[in-house]
Amino acid sequence: MSSIEGKKKGNTSVELVNVLQVASSSFIDYLKAGTQIHFSVAVDFTASNGNPLDPSSLHYIHPHKFNPYMTALNAVTSVIGKYNRHGRIAALGFGAQIPPDYKVSHLFFLNGDAKDPHVNGIDGVLNAYRSALLSIRPYAPTDYSEVIYHTYKFGAAVQRQGSSDHYFVLLIVTDGCVTNPERTVNAIVDCAELPVSIVIVGVGNQDFSPMQRLLSPILKSSEGRLLRREIVTFVPYTASMTSNELVTKLLLNVPRQFLTWAMMHGRFAPSR
Repeated sequence: MSSIEGKKKGNTSVELVNVLQVASSSFIDYLKAGTQIHFSVAVDFTASNGNPLDPSSLHYIHPHKFNPYMTALNAVTSVIGKYNRHGRIAALGFGAQIPPDYKVSHLFFLNGDAKDPHVNGIDGVLNAYRSALLSIRPYAPTDYSEVIYHTYKFGAAVQRQGSSDHYFVLLIVTDGCVTNPERTVNAIVDCAELPVSIVIVGVGNQDFSPMQRLLSPILKSSEGRLLRREIVTFVPYTASMTSNELVTKLLLNVPRQFLTWAMMHGRFAPSR
């Protein structure tokens, strides 16, 4: 071996002290081995969606067809539901004044239950969504952080158990970008350590270009912590987009994100 100056250096050797052979597993392997996908949905009820009683509102309930929120919820939940063995879905809302005192909340349960947000399947989600529209008052600002941290709590609890048997997917359906992104960025950086993926559907005609910040692979928290794993996917929904196209784009990255988390923490698919 020679240095850059051309002088000959002594021999260099490398000692191999250990070899670890790890079988590469696919996302399907983990599912077959028993990994459960836990699904949550979070709906944006901010005032920018319009008055739900106005036919031009993104939340308007038409007697014969889905509004954009219902379309996104139905399309994604129908697919995720195939991997959600227990059929229970946490249905959340944010950006509204809620009864009984009508204080602004960025985390409330669509079913009206004070303790348990879970409903059964897509019908339960849509029924809870319709019911919530009758009782809440749209408000502002747009803040995803609290619904993300709600999912964070469950991911953190599972990670402490040291298994790869549970993974959490949070769907956020929104008509606009976060008003103050710092807390949301912090929440994403925190969740990147955990078995969590976040998929976001943008509805309406807002400018979603600021959303690109949340997708950055070099995201950094306000405390300077770097994003260890990409966990966010964003897709703007348009009227010309089919449900299959929306779901394909939205869920494309989830298997890779899961595998990255599993390898990062040494969680290998058990043989069952």
